[in-house]
Amino acid sequence: MSNTDAVTLMITHEVGDYNQWLEVFQAHEPARSKAGIRIKNIYQAVDNPNRITVQSEAPSAEVAAAFMSNPENKAAMANAGLLRAPSVQILRQV
Repeated sequence: MSNTDAVTLMITHEVGDYNQWLEVFQAHEPARSKAGIRIKNIYQAVDNPNRITVQSEAPSAEVAAAFMSNPENKAAMANAGLLRAPSVQILRQV
């Protein structure tokens, strides 16, 4: 993203089943796209394939925060089998 307000999100969560998570995650793409959030990378922990980190970009910190607090997004995360609340970092490149 070329916008100086753009931010990177690093979201880490542990799920009960990676395949279930992936199915819900992929189905939620239209909501991310509508919010202007683009997925850059998805990582699995070497020692735990059910610990997932998603790196994405958002047009601004405000957009990122609004998306993360959106009830539809929270419902999607619950349906994806998260075992606990995700760790969310909103980062600005320096």
